[in-house]
Amino acid sequence: IESSNIENAGTNTYTGGTTINAGVLSITALANLGTGGVTLNSGGKLNANAINPFSRAIALGTGGGAIDGNGLYLTGAITGGTGVVVTGETILNRASGI
Repeated sequence: IESSNIENAGTNTYTGGTTINAGVLSITALANLGTGGVTLNSGGKLNANAINPFSRAIALGTGGGAIDGNGLYLTGAITGGTGVVVTGETILNRASGI
């Protein structure tokens, strides 16, 4: 996803991760993401509401990114050293590494 705002409400069965490059992806369930983790690049933003737990790994690539959620409980690992902004009513589990 690059420089766009996309809302994905459908179930995806692809394998592998999802990369957000400077765009915004809005989801309402883990099934919207296929089977892998999420990579945020160049300020890419993941909007994820009412997903408890959000157990996928989040990798911060070049330029980092943002996570915005209401009722979002992150339990997957967050890795990478380029910075992340977390907003909304988002709870970070200690295992997430932040």
